[in-house]
Amino acid sequence: LAKTELMLDRVPFSIVPGTGLGQQIGGSPPGSRPSMARFAAFPHVEIGPFNLPLGRPTPALVRASLSPSDYGLEIVGDAQIRRMLQVARALGLSALQPTADGVAKLELQIAGSWSAFTPALALGSVQLQSVHAEIRGLNEPVEIASASLLLQPDKISASKVTASVATSTWRGSFELPRQCAVP
Repeated sequence: LAKTELMLDRVPFSIVPGTGLGQQIGGSPPGSRPSMARFAAFPHVEIGPFNLPLGRPTPALVRASLSPSDYGLEIVGDAQIRRMLQVARALGLSALQPTADGVAKLELQIAGSWSAFTPALALGSVQLQSVHAEIRGLNEPVEIASASLLLQPDKISASKVTASVATSTWRGSFELPRQCAVP
């Protein structure tokens, strides 16, 4: 895993035949959160729940579903940001590579398709606390006392942001568009 140790205890899994009912896998309406329930209609592998140590006293809880065409992952719990980004990169998930650390409370759903190696999409919420980040182009690190992030298909919304750089302090909210997929 690219110099990233990942120690897992017990990881339960089951093979599920599927109900034969429901929408076709891979078809969440635009703007909606993908649901692990979409896997129920078709044969798939269910993994978890299992504990994923992400650098905090209590590990995050993970559940996953894998079908022949799609995969989905739910992560809920606390994480040390540096460790969370290491694990994401080691698992092949596209993740920002900032020099950052701090605490995050995660409620994420990550889903993607096996076809054409399309990148996974992470949706959900992240609560940031006591984050220290070095940003290229800034002479001083950004200190984020707290922020609430909402990851949506087309944008990332940040609210209740309290941050500072050097002697400047900011409070408020902002939105950033998500990068478009490369054809």
